[in-house]
Amino acid sequence: MHRDLRLLAVSNNDHEIRVVDLMDHSRMSDIDTGWPGPAPEYQRLLGHEHNIPCIDISACGTWLVSASIDGTCRRWERTSGECVAVARPSRDWCAKSPLCCDGQARG
Repeated sequence: MHRDLRLLAVSNNDHEIRVVDLMDHSRMSDIDTGWPGPAPEYQRLLGHEHNIPCIDISACGTWLVSASIDGTCRRWERTSGECVAVARPSRDWCAKSPLCCDGQARG
């Protein structure tokens, strides 16, 4: 989750990432009455061929990175949903490299 932009990126066993904009209150449930509203809109990021246990959003909110059991790490341009880079680094690199706002890994 990106706290400042109120974005939530999740995945499940269907090999895709969903990015939900939690700032879109008009699509969320009514907290006062407890009545659920319609499902929030979300962006789908497709490309991984297996489960995706690791997702991170850059501090500036421009980039999203994901690491999959398929052995790939992908960098996505968050607003367009375009996959702009695919790498097959070691699992250690994917787990330990935070993302900078310039799209380059630090570490």
